[in-house]
Amino acid sequence: MAGTVLDAIGNTPIAELRKVVPSGCACIVAKLEWGNPTGSMKDRMARAAIEAAERDGRSWWIQGSAT
Repeated sequence: MAGTVLDAIGNTPIAELRKVVPSGCACIVAKLEWGNPTGSMKDRMARAAIEAAERDGRSWWIQGSAT
Protein backbone atom coordinates (compact mmCIF):
# COMPACT_ATOMS: atom_id res chain seq x y z
CA MET A 1 0.00 0.00 0.00
CA ALA A 2 1.23 3.51 -0.84
CA GLY A 3 2.00 5.90 2.00
CA THR A 4 0.24 8.83 0.30
CA VAL A 5 -1.81 9.46 -2.82
CA LEU A 6 1.26 11.00 -4.44
CA ASP A 7 3.25 7.82 -3.77
CA ALA A 8 0.64 5.82 -5.72
CA ILE A 9 0.99 7.93 -8.89
CA GLY A 10 3.28 6.23 -11.38
CA ASN A 11 2.94 2.82 -9.75
CA THR A 12 0.00 1.49 -11.75
CA PRO A 13 -0.57 -2.15 -10.88
CA ILE A 14 -0.27 -4.79 -13.60
CA ALA A 15 -1.65 -8.32 -13.80
CA GLU A 16 -0.33 -11.25 -15.80
CA LEU A 17 -2.92 -12.78 -18.15
CA ARG A 18 -1.88 -16.43 -18.03
CA LYS A 19 -4.71 -17.93 -20.10
CA VAL A 20 -4.45 -15.64 -23.15
CA VAL A 21 -1.65 -17.57 -24.89
CA PRO A 22 -0.25 -21.11 -24.42
CA SER A 23 2.14 -21.57 -21.50
CA GLY A 24 5.73 -20.56 -22.34
CA CYS A 25 4.68 -18.74 -25.53
CA ALA A 26 4.66 -15.17 -24.17
CA CYS A 27 4.10 -13.14 -21.04
CA ILE A 28 1.01 -10.96 -21.51
CA VAL A 29 0.26 -8.31 -18.86
CA ALA A 30 -2.55 -5.81 -18.44
CA LYS A 31 -2.06 -2.38 -16.89
CA LEU A 32 -4.83 -1.80 -14.34
CA GLU A 33 -5.50 1.93 -14.70
CA TRP A 34 -8.38 1.76 -12.23
CA GLY A 35 -5.69 1.18 -9.60
CA ASN A 36 -4.47 4.77 -9.98
CA PRO A 37 -5.55 7.23 -7.26
CA THR A 38 -8.22 8.84 -9.45
CA GLY A 39 -8.84 5.80 -11.62
CA SER A 40 -7.32 7.57 -14.60
CA MET A 41 -4.19 7.30 -16.69
CA LYS A 42 -3.96 11.12 -16.51
CA ASP A 43 -2.67 11.10 -12.92
CA ARG A 44 1.00 11.42 -13.96
CA MET A 45 0.28 14.35 -16.29
CA ALA A 46 -1.70 16.17 -13.58
CA ARG A 47 1.03 15.61 -11.01
CA ALA A 48 3.71 16.89 -13.41
CA ALA A 49 1.66 20.03 -14.20
CA ILE A 50 1.11 20.79 -10.51
CA GLU A 51 4.77 20.20 -9.64
CA ALA A 52 5.90 22.44 -12.53
CA ALA A 53 3.55 25.21 -11.41
CA GLU A 54 4.82 24.95 -7.83
CA ARG A 55 8.45 24.89 -8.98
CA ASP A 56 7.87 28.01 -11.13
CA GLY A 57 6.17 29.84 -8.25
CA ARG A 58 2.73 29.83 -9.89
CA SER A 59 -0.37 29.30 -7.80
CA TRP A 60 -2.51 28.43 -10.82
CA TRP A 61 -2.48 26.17 -13.84
CA ILE A 62 -4.73 25.44 -16.79
CA GLN A 63 -6.40 22.07 -16.84
CA GLY A 64 -7.44 20.52 -20.13
CA SER A 65 -10.15 17.94 -20.10
CA ALA A 66 -11.55 15.50 -22.61
CA THR A 67 -15.25 15.37 -23.26
